[in-house]
Amino acid sequence: MVWFFLTKDSSPPPSSSESTPTPSSDSSASLALTGRGDEAITTGATLPGNQEDLPATPLSPALPDVTSLPAATETVVSFYQTLDGQPYIHTKKLSIPSAAYATRLLHTALSNPPIATRETDDLLTVLKNSAHFYRLFGKENILLIKEILTNEQTRIEDILANSFLLLHHPDQLTGDLALHLPPETIDNAAYAYACFFLNTMGGRSYLLRRDARIRILTTYYAIMTIEMANEAGKNHTGQPLQPALDLLTAEMETSGVLLRYKDAYLDHLYDLKAKYQ
Repeated sequence: MVWFFLTKDSSPPPSSSESTPTPSSDSSASLALTGRGDEAITTGATLPGNQEDLPATPLSPALPDVTSLPAATETVVSFYQTLDGQPYIHTKKLSIPSAAYATRLLHTALSNPPIATRETDDLLTVLKNSAHFYRLFGKENILLIKEILTNEQTRIEDILANSFLLLHHPDQLTGDLALHLPPETIDNAAYAYACFFLNTMGGRSYLLRRDARIRILTTYYAIMTIEMANEAGKNHTGQPLQPALDLLTAEMETSGVLLRYKDAYLDHLYDLKAKYQ
């Protein structure tokens, strides 16, 4: 579930009496991604960047298939290997490979999920949610994430699809990608972030500050996460899907933003709309 990293923000957090952690640029953060994507480009247009070596996604981004786990792992590992060779990454002088760096960020995010229920019970909770990512990662890490997204736009949808699948099968994550967290902790954090984006003031405010492409992808994977919780009988807060499905389907149908797998996303959304109507 890498989708929730699509929404990093570089604005400073609201002031409060609580101290907020400011991690160093190589010790905590998340490969989280928010590309430019502001252009109103239509399906069939060409994304900027080098595409000649872009592999086809090994799985449907709409319906990830567990039989694709080996190919998904290969795709993600290859992405980080390519990233390590990029000149703009070299200028950052990271002390560890980008895969290990991203895993540290992801570990931080999963270990510190936002408050996804009863957010408006007190103002402090609203403020903490509104500054959630800034508090976790700090400005420098967020700026690096945005730079990666700007330079790797052509790969983001494939990496999201494969990373989403692998996050829900953490036993497949080894080496620099290994997450040393119990599967239950990962699942609970993924669920909390999905509820955060779909049903809290803090989460919705993050999405409203993002361009349409990032908002669509983040919302899509949040919906997929809640649907997985429904199937497993673990939607313990009763997060409804119908409102989010209606809004996202309408936005995808009318948006001019280019998505490589727009038809696959919409096919799955239509199936879910029929299921929950």
